[in-house]
Amino acid sequence: MLATQKNASDDDPNPDSIYEVGTLASVLQLLKLPDGTVKVLVEGLERARVQKYSDRVEYYEATAVALADTDANSVEAEALSRSVVSDFESYVKLNKKISAEVVGVVQAITDFAKLSDQVAQHLAVKIADRQGILETLSVTQRLEKVLGLMERRNLGAAGREAHPLARQAPDGEDPARILPERADEGDPEGTRRRRGS
Repeated sequence: MLATQKNASDDDPNPDSIYEVGTLASVLQLLKLPDGTVKVLVEGLERARVQKYSDRVEYYEATAVALADTDANSVEAEALSRSVVSDFESYVKLNKKISAEVVGVVQAITDFAKLSDQVAQHLAVKIADRQGILETLSVTQRLEKVLGLMERRNLGAAGREAHPLARQAPDGEDPARILPERADEGDPEGTRRRRGS
């Protein structure tokens, strides 16, 4: 089971510092790198909630229960899914970090629950927002949350596109345009500034 810790800078989180809802996953590949770190490729299977941690101290061990989606085949979910696909196309056009090929993948998804999760994984949002989507079992509510996050980001991005020297606001900052005097902040080579010229 994969679960996110609430504070990424905490090197040794206790169970209270880990979100209760996570993802049951299957490990597909392990790759040991020369520097000693290990890359793991996993496939998420379903949502799950930690019920109780064991007393084991060497590593975390817990009892978890799988969580089922609700209202996945409703008429409302179908209508929302069309809006999600449409808004995602706009989102990808405004966010250059996402490959245009992803839109084709999203358009081909017929399972509304999978659609919401696939789109959510590509959104540049805070961990708390991602966790909120993960914890939402109602597919219609999940699709609504994804739509809301995209609309918020698309509106901010559209405002930034209006000024050639503006840059994307970091998460948590007002998504309104950041004016030219701050456009190269955190960008010593001035690549963002050159892109607009």
